[in-house]
Amino acid sequence: MATGRRIQLTRQIGEHLVAAELGGGKGCPPLNSMKVFLRLLERSVFAAVIFVATSLTTVCAEPISDYVRTLPLFDAHNHLQYDESAEMLIKWMDEAGVRRMALVPRHYTDDGKATDEMALAFAQRFPDRFVAFIGGQRNDLWRLDAWFRDFFLLEAEPKAMSGKFQGLGEFIILHYGYNKYVSTTNQDNSGDQRLPLNTRLMNRLFELGQKSGLPLLIHAEAEPDMSQQMRRMLQEWPKTKVIWAHNCGRAPASQVAEFLKTFPRLTCDLAGMAVPMPKPFGWGTFGTRAGNAYRPNSHVTRIQDNDGTINPSMRDLFEQFPDRFMIGTDIAHPFAYSRYNDVIIAFRRLLSQLSPETARKIGNDNAEKLFGPAKVP
Repeated sequence: MATGRRIQLTRQIGEHLVAAELGGGKGCPPLNSMKVFLRLLERSVFAAVIFVATSLTTVCAEPISDYVRTLPLFDAHNHLQYDESAEMLIKWMDEAGVRRMALVPRHYTDDGKATDEMALAFAQRFPDRFVAFIGGQRNDLWRLDAWFRDFFLLEAEPKAMSGKFQGLGEFIILHYGYNKYVSTTNQDNSGDQRLPLNTRLMNRLFELGQKSGLPLLIHAEAEPDMSQQMRRMLQEWPKTKVIWAHNCGRAPASQVAEFLKTFPRLTCDLAGMAVPMPKPFGWGTFGTRAGNAYRPNSHVTRIQDNDGTINPSMRDLFEQFPDRFMIGTDIAHPFAYSRYNDVIIAFRRLLSQLSPETARKIGNDNAEKLFGPAKVP
């Protein structure tokens, strides 16, 4: 085949492939693969063919509806690290169409090193953009004995009662670690955590949440025993607002529905549950290294497939309880902010498969209602 004909054919294949992958098909959002392909084609037909071949496994993503594409969002579960400025976060938010963000400081001394005061300063400078949490991710709370003493409560209580903060947590109770995949974390610690939920300190925190009106954000994978522990705590403290992170511990839809019916002050956030493209990452994405390594078969249920398709059982769940879910990007390490917009796009794909009213509530309104208006200093 003549060189000119090969180039023409390869270009046609590339255009067809990229159209199917990225947006020539109905609703698929445009990305940069066509530009990459054409640059490679200018240099080498062989390189372009290789690019086409290695892209064949990519499927057309779920479309984003016109309504959801422009919907302002509330990122209700995101993390603050020491090397992030308010201006940097606002830049990411503006590019992604995010109106407000909950700042959950990571006090860990690896790649966290943020403080409650840092989160509060951001929220006071930009009260219409940020919500400040009293952070629960601390080295000292990693030890079991800390949950039977009051040293953290002595610090948290005056902050909670000051009226300046809008949430407590994230408290890591049952967590599947992934440190070996993230070089900036403590490599002497797997990141696995198993603590009892019904401890002296947690009961005091539930009491503090009830007194202050602040919601408690809790990370607890919904294994059978942990689910029962959560049930007992919610029964003991029915007036405390609780955010059970990661779709109520990544539980199946039927279990989440039963908890939401029983406990009216319980909210599930969907932090870290959306599947960013083109390179999915995150614990709940089973095609990734961390997902394959830490996937228990007992309870974990995804809300979204790698092409963005919503799990049908979760779609029904969200439509049944449209007032009880919130989105969250859960960017837990500084380097991951480069994927912030990808995560938001994944959530927009998810929301596009819901009714407009449910999409608006989960994408923004429920968090607005839970956290309240901006805290103007």
